[in-house]
Amino acid sequence: MLSKVLAATILSGLALAAPMSKRQNPRHISKIYASNGQCLGFTESQDLYNGTPVGNVDCNSDAAIEWMFFVGEANHIYPGTNPNFVLDAGSDPHNFGKLHLWQPYENLFQQTWWYTTDNRIAIYNGDQCIDDGNGGQTYQCTTGNTNQVWLYDGEPGHYTCEDATTTTVTVTATPTATSS
Repeated sequence: MLSKVLAATILSGLALAAPMSKRQNPRHISKIYASNGQCLGFTESQDLYNGTPVGNVDCNSDAAIEWMFFVGEANHIYPGTNPNFVLDAGSDPHNFGKLHLWQPYENLFQQTWWYTTDNRIAIYNGDQCIDDGNGGQTYQCTTGNTNQVWLYDGEPGHYTCEDATTTTVTVTATPTATSS
């Protein structure tokens, strides 16, 4: 009897060590649109290096690049399909923190982002979100803060800069029903 229990325990432990399944959420390669009608992009140079500044730029400019990210899971956000750099919030993410590119490190807190169900991009297991105030920065995640709404091309719909502005206005300006 003891050998059967021991065998069952070992087998259940092996099941926990099984390889990870394929990603359940789709990869997106898209511009990332802010609620102010601008996009996330390079604020100074198209050259990629550790410290390349990232912030809000005109969506129609060359600085407005496409980003690769995964919706619904914690992961890096890459500039285009370049695996050599990722979006980074600095070693001490805080309110008004600057965004930049840095070489990727696995499980590095300030490089692990989560696209939330309410369209915010948050540091995974942190309290900072990407905020479009002051030209693009990190700021404490706040429910209902339209500066933290970010849209992308892809499911559930195809968005443009104009849609980002209109969608945010529509969502935040919806009047509440009154009883008669």
